[in-house]
Amino acid sequence: MPSVDVSLYLVTERSFLPPGKTVQDCVREAIAGGVSIVQLREKTATGREFLRLARELRDICAEANVPFIVNDRIDIAMAVDADGVHIGQEDIPLKDARRLLGPNKIIGVTVKTIEQALAAVDGGADYIAPGVVFPTTTKDNAVYLGPSGVGEIIAKVRQHNTTIPIVTIGGINSENVSSMLRDVEQASGGFRLSGVAVVSAIMKHQDAKLAAHALKSCLVDNIVNVVGMPALADSDLVQRVVSLLERVREKRPFVHSITNNVVFEMTANIILHLGGSPIMAHSIDEVEEVGNSIDSLILNMGTLDKFRIASFHKAAQKANSRNVPITLDPIGCGFTSLRRQAVAELLSSTKISIIKGNAGEIGFLSGSMETSSRGADSIGKLTDPSTVAMSVAKKYNTTVCITGAVDYVSDGTRVVRCENGNAYLGLLTGTGCSTTALIASFAGVAEGDYLAASVAGCTVMGVAAEMAAAKCGAGGEAFGPASFRTALFDAVYLLMAKDVQKYARILSR
Repeated sequence: MPSVDVSLYLVTERSFLPPGKTVQDCVREAIAGGVSIVQLREKTATGREFLRLARELRDICAEANVPFIVNDRIDIAMAVDADGVHIGQEDIPLKDARRLLGPNKIIGVTVKTIEQALAAVDGGADYIAPGVVFPTTTKDNAVYLGPSGVGEIIAKVRQHNTTIPIVTIGGINSENVSSMLRDVEQASGGFRLSGVAVVSAIMKHQDAKLAAHALKSCLVDNIVNVVGMPALADSDLVQRVVSLLERVREKRPFVHSITNNVVFEMTANIILHLGGSPIMAHSIDEVEEVGNSIDSLILNMGTLDKFRIASFHKAAQKANSRNVPITLDPIGCGFTSLRRQAVAELLSSTKISIIKGNAGEIGFLSGSMETSSRGADSIGKLTDPSTVAMSVAKKYNTTVCITGAVDYVSDGTRVVRCENGNAYLGLLTGTGCSTTALIASFAGVAEGDYLAASVAGCTVMGVAAEMAAAKCGAGGEAFGPASFRTALFDAVYLLMAKDVQKYARILSR
């Protein structure tokens, strides 16, 4: 079965073109703006006209290494050697399309019901397109599913197949795409769409590149996250994560966690299940002695008071004297004067190896006004998290990790995106602190490579979350955060090198 990136799927329609613009112009610009796949759909074109357009668009797409799909017309697809076809429920049956095109061509199928979706998956479709999600003028007699209907289809499909790409279409534009994707994810129980298909949202614009780029930027934190979904990855970093996972299980790093009262048990177990050895010592009377034998130190500001702050400084002083890595989780660091003062004093007096926080926390450290903290919660959104991560890393001479739907890691010269994860992580208290614990465990065996340690912690948590969600949904029964929590711990414990190699989505620049 061929793999296909449906993240931003352009479907052509000449009637939307601005005066003086051709389909060819629009497709070239849209690809330059980030379109990942193009479908020729021209309902009013004659056969000869359709064939001519197909040949020209095939060449444009081939030059850009973007798959070219023909809507409905298998004869045209075969004549121009297109990469595949897209068929609807009233078109030639999937099994006949496959027989004609062979196993190496892409076949996508429009579906309107759960039954149609499951039949397409079982029949060997390479991707499915539930829709339409919103009212649109490009589809006659369309059934409007809404985000909830699309989400219901995704939830059922993921119980049977965790890898097939799922894209939706219908009335999508840069104004509604982000909220639609979140609504679909919520309705599906935490599973995300693999992409969106658009027509007028690109075709009607004079600058199709700009329109495509605007849409693509909305997709960054809201799509994919599908177990087994092939993606471009930094193979060196993936292999480094695998090596660190093996080293943790071989060396069993001794991780000292001065953490908050809410997550004692959860973080201790996540370290243990990964392969490390946790100690949860907080008293100022023993942290220095504990520091004589540890491999890594966590300072977690969740439940903060003057006694814990004093323990932070004493433990950190010992860790710095032994060159032991320190991972700081500055929970709510901008929320109160106590937290603002505590984080400022720690960062001015201590060599911190890794700072791991959400957008609100790292945004505060960068001086950004885009985000803030409400307790442990992040409010607002960073427009450019990559730049923020890099600037804070440079400012404090450290490695910075911003966690969220997509995690961003920077050592001040390089930025890495870790794209694995599942929405259920946001429904459990302590998963952020658990990610910190994983990062610190990897830091204990990373021999100074704290960017790789941070990437490893985020990736392991993300992959384990996807595997846990897939396992919980496999039986067809409803599940919630509590059962997901158990499956998450099991997934971390059972995670193998081959799982990381197969599922990790790590992109660097």
